[in-house]
Amino acid sequence: MAKGLRFVDPAFRCEVVLSGTAKALHDAAQAQFDRLKGIRSLGLGAHLHEVARHTRHEHAVGLMRIFNKLCQQSEGKGLPKAFLWSFWPRLCFAQTGHAAMSYDSEKAVLLACHLNSSFKARLRSLVQPAIDKLAACPICERHQCEVKDKDKNEADQWFEQMISGNHWRRLHLWIAALKLVQQAKVLQILAGQRADQGERLGFSEAEAFKMLIAPECTWARPLRNLVRLDYIVRDLAFAGTLGVQFDVDSLVGAANANHPDWGLLARLDNYMSETLYESLDAQTASVLFQRPLAAMLIKGKVTLEGLFGIDIDAALSDDDLCAMMKKTAAGREVFDPARRATWRTWRVDTFIDSSLSPCDVERKITGYQKGYLSQHSLTRVTCFKMPQHHCLALGISHQNLADRPAAKAFVKLCRSVLKNQYPQLIPDHLTDALFEGLLDRHCVHHLDDAVTTLSNLNLPVDTLRKAADVVNRHASRKGRPSGKFTFKIGEYEYPAPGDPWNLQVNVMHAALSGGESVQAKLGVTVEKAAEILWTELLRWQTEYFGLRPARNVLNLLRGAQEELAKRVIQRAGTAASDLELYTLLEALRHPDAAVSFRIALPNLRLMKGDGQRENEYDVVSVSLKGDKHVEVWVWGVTTEANLDSKRTEDLSKIQKLKDLLGARWEDDVRVATNYVHRDGNHICCEIDGRQERRHVAL
Repeated sequence: MAKGLRFVDPAFRCEVVLSGTAKALHDAAQAQFDRLKGIRSLGLGAHLHEVARHTRHEHAVGLMRIFNKLCQQSEGKGLPKAFLWSFWPRLCFAQTGHAAMSYDSEKAVLLACHLNSSFKARLRSLVQPAIDKLAACPICERHQCEVKDKDKNEADQWFEQMISGNHWRRLHLWIAALKLVQQAKVLQILAGQRADQGERLGFSEAEAFKMLIAPECTWARPLRNLVRLDYIVRDLAFAGTLGVQFDVDSLVGAANANHPDWGLLARLDNYMSETLYESLDAQTASVLFQRPLAAMLIKGKVTLEGLFGIDIDAALSDDDLCAMMKKTAAGREVFDPARRATWRTWRVDTFIDSSLSPCDVERKITGYQKGYLSQHSLTRVTCFKMPQHHCLALGISHQNLADRPAAKAFVKLCRSVLKNQYPQLIPDHLTDALFEGLLDRHCVHHLDDAVTTLSNLNLPVDTLRKAADVVNRHASRKGRPSGKFTFKIGEYEYPAPGDPWNLQVNVMHAALSGGESVQAKLGVTVEKAAEILWTELLRWQTEYFGLRPARNVLNLLRGAQEELAKRVIQRAGTAASDLELYTLLEALRHPDAAVSFRIALPNLRLMKGDGQRENEYDVVSVSLKGDKHVEVWVWGVTTEANLDSKRTEDLSKIQKLKDLLGARWEDDVRVATNYVHRDGNHICCEIDGRQERRHVAL
């Protein structure tokens, strides 16, 4: 009797024995399976963090163990016996389709396809032998399956769907199908498994190739569950997060059933994606890896045959590919630990058109076309789409004064995100990225508190209404309508908005324009409408206080400042915070020319790494002036009678901020010092070296 092939599985703490047909298949494709010993399951992450060094070979062995259990299931359990061996290529052999540094390399291949039609055609030609194997499924009885009767004539559509939809998880399946064609001995062994010739478990070639290539195959879900049953447990065991155990025998028997643990596995997969596979740090490294590899693929410096091990003699391991990329400047961005550590990224939630590929989204925002794959290593700033739906990331690499971006490059990138994504993004995310990128500190501010106070000021409704007209026109013009439908509030007609916030802006406009009767019908008070108005103005400061602020919006600011100034002079209990808010509105006017981007924040706190406050500033604004000059305006404010002492203290703090910015950016950032205080019935302003004494009439 022939000896079985034995493996020790450390993740499941068991022995895996291959015998009979399973052993014969392994032996026939041993070179391909052995190649997986040089490819780590966590791909790039395993190389960067020196953890979880388990390989795709171990994962493949684990899947062979699961397939052994499928073979032992009684009739009606597991998967159909009539063509059970057709599942072996998708479940076990598919691992051989992975590239070195998978899945990050698969992402790079699809990126190269998006950017270069010749490379895309090369990949399409490469997989043609696998496509030629596609045929209608003769045994499968799943009549609801959309691809059961499809053949190779559908392959071009499936290929295009994979590329255009950026379905990088499917690429290794196409490559595995190609390798299966090339492994004549494997196909010969599988073809010998005929249920109609005395074998209990059968094989059908059409079903085998269809499961690998066709995206809508109805067997995809149970197969995905079985694959998860191995890699989730394995990755959790070796990534050092937590350990889980499942009743593998029970779940294999329920492979084609709705077992509750399949849902648990899916949730664990989501957990692993958020914390490990697709975390912000992991995706930053992945993008830094994908772009130079895509360039090397397009230029032919790395071949598809070597990357995927199609030519086994030229096959690249993870270490081989790592060594090649370290020879390039862009490759060292990810593989040199010191350089990689200089990159810091921020997540920005925003609507992203799902019909656009990630590189199209990124090129639209950055403006880079030809230099897209390498520009980040020159400018030291970047933007990329994350795998999560509707999520971008902004990145900056700042190592020292000799190796850093220009401050304007980072600010212009933030401006470009705003310009391209407004109004469908979370503005606080962009604000956090801007201030933390410039200051290298976590920042906290009180902009929401400012909105609350401003909305309760006793301002004329006519002043609010005129500003609301401006805001409503702007928001309606910039927003994405949900269709050709409109709706009416009172006598005012609005396009049906695609963004819920635009609906609130419309309601605000109707409430302020329509009078008390409309307010009563809407259940919206003047104060609530004013809160929506101020929220819109302060969330999108660049839109309303940029190059050409509307007169009616500036009139609203002037009216609000007059009310706040009166409260300060009357020594109301809120005088100190009122003067700070007065100063915030003043900061929206300065600098007063050629400003294409502006964000001003009140009560800006710079936090230390331990969460303790380092310093607090009354108002700080960042602006891009003349499309090339970054200016930070810092405002000190006091209502205290002992002006000299408080002013000296505040200017000392401002100097610390100047020193911080100077040490980080040198002359790239101009810092303007400003001070506002009360003197009798006057508000005194020192604005960038200019003195103003404003009388307040009570």
